[in-house]
Amino acid sequence: MENYISGTDGDMYVVQAPWGDLLQVCRKSDVTEELLVQTEKVLLYKADMAAKKLVEVNGLHDHVLFLGRSQSQCLSAEAYPQLKKNCVYFTDDEIYVSHYKNNRRDIGILNLGNDSTEEIVSQLWCNWPNPIWITPNLTSMNANS
Repeated sequence: MENYISGTDGDMYVVQAPWGDLLQVCRKSDVTEELLVQTEKVLLYKADMAAKKLVEVNGLHDHVLFLGRSQSQCLSAEAYPQLKKNCVYFTDDEIYVSHYKNNRRDIGILNLGNDSTEEIVSQLWCNWPNPIWITPNLTSMNANS
């Protein structure tokens, strides 16, 4: 099941937070003249089920968010100290990638505190296929050893 919707206002994702809240994530991107997509901002909203409305969330504090077509998830930065807290790790979701596979990819880390982005991997190594987040099942890995 896909966890995002692509629309004119940006891509929307639904993510279960570790503390129990359901988050709606809006990823705002810009398309350049060369048809390159660049993530510019990520907005977070908590679903308030009782009031039946979305409430804007001001950052992830001690958590990190992974966004992508394959899977989106929120994790504790304390449990994964190698990750940068209050940051969003993203991969491009665009279907157009199959038509423009040699173009620069929209893969990086966005800091929710100041909206700055940084590259995760060299563009040379990620032109095809679409990037995905892989979540290893540590229980299965330990059971098989």
